[in-house]
Amino acid sequence: RPEQYGKATPLRQDIIVGEEISVYFTEEIFCQTPLTFDMKVDIIGTKYSDALEDGTSLQKRDLFVICEGRRIGFQLDLSVGIEVHTILGKEFVVEIGKIGSGSLSSLQDKNENPMDPLKGNIKFTKRFANLDLSSAATSFVINMENTTCSTESLEADSDKIRDEIADIIGIDEGRVKLGDKSCQLDSTIVVEVVIDPPVGRRRLMARNDINSFDSASLFYILRDTLKGKEESQGRKLRTKITKSYSVSSMRLLPGKQDFEKFSSSLEDKHEEDKLSKWGFAQETISRNYNLASVEEDLHDHRLLKQDGTTYENKELNLLKENLRKKDEWLEQELKKMDEEFRKKDEEMKKKDEVLSQELKKRDNMLEKEMRLINNLLK
Repeated sequence: RPEQYGKATPLRQDIIVGEEISVYFTEEIFCQTPLTFDMKVDIIGTKYSDALEDGTSLQKRDLFVICEGRRIGFQLDLSVGIEVHTILGKEFVVEIGKIGSGSLSSLQDKNENPMDPLKGNIKFTKRFANLDLSSAATSFVINMENTTCSTESLEADSDKIRDEIADIIGIDEGRVKLGDKSCQLDSTIVVEVVIDPPVGRRRLMARNDINSFDSASLFYILRDTLKGKEESQGRKLRTKITKSYSVSSMRLLPGKQDFEKFSSSLEDKHEEDKLSKWGFAQETISRNYNLASVEEDLHDHRLLKQDGTTYENKELNLLKENLRKKDEWLEQELKKMDEEFRKKDEEMKKKDEVLSQELKKRDNMLEKEMRLINNLLK
């Protein structure tokens, strides 16, 4: 049965909105779609919480869920309508497994063995970092359909694409930066876009000047405008929209100070790297032939080269030896990681024991002081 291995990463409490969160398991997870497990993110004190009368927690459909090997990861899909401004600084509870009495879902290993129901779902609490949006950039992907597109025209028309996006939002083109660009079916332009934060003199502009808005707000204006809601923004477009647009993959890019403030500590990064490497090594092992089946293939001369021809005996023996060495190396790496985690657990237990003893001493001292005070009052 699958069980959680270690803690959810990043290990720190404050998570940058849009950052990927990963949970590792002792067994390879059954990851065929549709995914067999439920997942929800309940953001406390917001409309994205089941605790509020009109609130609803975020479900799998509101998240980017990655299931591979012994890892389940997820990110918020900020393009579906989640308002970043309302969740900054808020705690959230993540739950994975079978959620709700009517659910038929379960988290299973690759052999379809479910988690132990007596141990319950995977559940943990973290908090969205309270970012300074005025210093954050926002990235996203925009699709421009019903147009002509070629590799040559993309480079030649880069400024036009940038200006068109800026015009739709209603801001200076200098705040719009373009990343990778590509064509799909010669009729759709796909562009990675970054809206820069307001800097310098723009921060001193009047609050109702759109160029003073933070980048996330500008993304929402773009999204709603493209959905035909420009009238609700109380403004008219500078250019007429003639193409069909869609936006996706929105991400916040924190400013330098926030990035340093909310980054993982060196100790946490070390632990996160070990968990990631452990998950990767386990996944690699599961994707390789096990040695017994490889030897069987070698014996029957059924192993083929990529070009369809069979290996000669000498090549077969070399391949067999390389696979054995790789398996030995992976096994040694896993043993090292397991030993490091064991030592870390022992250190934490010792710290807990010391803390427990200190608390007992403090309680005894307080008890003696209370007795002394009571005696004096008598």
